[in-house]
Amino acid sequence: MKLIAFWGSLIEKHWFWISVIFILALAFSVRTYKLDQVPAGMTWDEAAIGYNGFAIVHLRRDEWLTKLPLSFRSFGDYKSPLSIYLNGAFTFLFGLNLWAVRVPFALSGVASVLGMLLLIRELYTLYSEKIDLKHKTKLSAFTSLSIGMLTALSVWHVHFSRAGFESGLALTWIIWGVFFFYFFLRLRVHSVISYLLILSSGSCLSLSLYTYHSAKIMVPLLVLSLVVLHKNELLGKVRQVTLAATLSLISLLPLLSDTLYGQGSARFSQTSLFDGSLTSTQIIYTVLKNFLLHLTPQFLLFGETATLRHGDGQWGVIYITEFILLIAAIAMIILACINQRHVLHHKMVRSVGLIGVLWIIAGILPAAIGKEIPHPNRALLALPGFYLLISIPIYWGLQKITSTITSGKTLPRILFGMLLLCHILLFLTHQNEYYTQYYHQSEESFFYGYEDAFDFAITHEEEAEKILFTSYYGQPYIYALFFRQTLPDWYHWGSLVKYEFTDRITSGDLNRKNTLIIATPDEIDPALGQELVIAPNGKVKFVLIKTPK
Repeated sequence: MKLIAFWGSLIEKHWFWISVIFILALAFSVRTYKLDQVPAGMTWDEAAIGYNGFAIVHLRRDEWLTKLPLSFRSFGDYKSPLSIYLNGAFTFLFGLNLWAVRVPFALSGVASVLGMLLLIRELYTLYSEKIDLKHKTKLSAFTSLSIGMLTALSVWHVHFSRAGFESGLALTWIIWGVFFFYFFLRLRVHSVISYLLILSSGSCLSLSLYTYHSAKIMVPLLVLSLVVLHKNELLGKVRQVTLAATLSLISLLPLLSDTLYGQGSARFSQTSLFDGSLTSTQIIYTVLKNFLLHLTPQFLLFGETATLRHGDGQWGVIYITEFILLIAAIAMIILACINQRHVLHHKMVRSVGLIGVLWIIAGILPAAIGKEIPHPNRALLALPGFYLLISIPIYWGLQKITSTITSGKTLPRILFGMLLLCHILLFLTHQNEYYTQYYHQSEESFFYGYEDAFDFAITHEEEAEKILFTSYYGQPYIYALFFRQTLPDWYHWGSLVKYEFTDRITSGDLNRKNTLIIATPDEIDPALGQELVIAPNGKVKFVLIKTPK
């Protein structure tokens, strides 16, 4: 009995943090289960991120022998540095393999869930201070837990936490940067903690700019919005803000130099509408059209995407339950602006709603100016804005449930329960399809088969005079470096001299002596293969042949 009483007392006192631990455990399991199997395969970018991180740790140089670069040349797309440097630490600890490449992104996703949860609690704690409402502390806590749970189960967020997408890592820095900012605003005293909070905010937001190219557009817009919204509060803390702004600008000088005088802006010119092919009027029209495409049901609910790397093409970036809450939030914000008497706590609704809308605009803009539309990856930075809006009807619903418990009314609780049940069923359905249908569908977009093909090549490498490897699927050299764990200096000194990467292999190549041939089934009849690499959906990916001496 004493033990039961002890646990009961512990749960009663620490129910919030116990709930947080449960949510984080759920987020962790969803993001790490079969992490190296689903999605099936490894993209060029994952291989490049993992290999360059491996090279940096062991040689302090990237694959092109550039020493500690700020922009990684890679395939000519000049990747942002932070995810590669971070990946180097994980591949150093766990070896150069797909799991080690993906796990920092998965852990970053869990950190995002915690950051989002704490940010929501901070916002509602800040905006409810002037509200005369019973249980407002618990309402803020329950709302934050609800949003934390939604983020943990989010289709959009889970997918971009399970592969090597820099966007997910950048999103984590942004969420924590904004959380520290609001924690700093709420702290009234001028103390060491106040300085640490605003410095932490500036550091996180600065790190996001070193992580993902889209953050270079999104973060300045978001910071400007927050500064304008809270200029009065910031004026009262000029010293802390000035120090943080100065140190952040200093930390960004290398990035600014690389952008202006190096290759930091190369990616922008390659992928954006600002390549000189459109007039100013055409650019404005196209950006507006592209922006609106990211707010359509086809994108939000039905999974419209240009590639299965960015989604399964079946499920949208939010569930239908979240879409219903999103519509409710928009209605509440409009009512709060038109007629304040019809919306409880209208000031809080307008404030949280405005932050959410501005976050969505800033987050979608990098995707809207791109050539590949719609683009769930570049638009991922908008995700917290959607959850800020969704938190409004959740807070209101929880308040209604609390107020009706004593009155005996059950309708609010029934509606809330039905919505929760539907959301759980949708999540379970999505997870089932993700590990079955999408597992089979993702092999082409994630270039399944390279690992098995190179296992065969490495096994026969010494005895073969030549290794003829198809370039049909693209960038086979980076997989050779990855799976052979060849350091860049050895690569440039001729370690891959036996390998011949070619755009086309024909049956005539079978006449070559002592040659290892790794081709596609379109190039060589699979019936002639000594071994085959077969994808999860049963499709032959590579035909492997060793010709006689």
